[in-house]
Amino acid sequence: MEADPGADLSRRLDAIIYVLMNLKRFEGLTAEGKIAELKDIGFKDVEIARMIGRTRGYVASAAARSRRKGR
Repeated sequence: MEADPGADLSRRLDAIIYVLMNLKRFEGLTAEGKIAELKDIGFKDVEIARMIGRTRGYVASAAARSRRKGR
């Protein structure tokens, strides 16, 4: 049984994004801050969850808190 090349590529891209998130733009941000930035960029909750190693529920909750603060 062969591994799905799309899934492998997705895992690699998630790893690259994780590394990039630790650069200057994301330096000093909390997990909630990183989630807000990634949502602004256009990523979906499930994608952000994979990138930062949290559950989709955590991401959705943090995004909702961030939206409430922004009002």
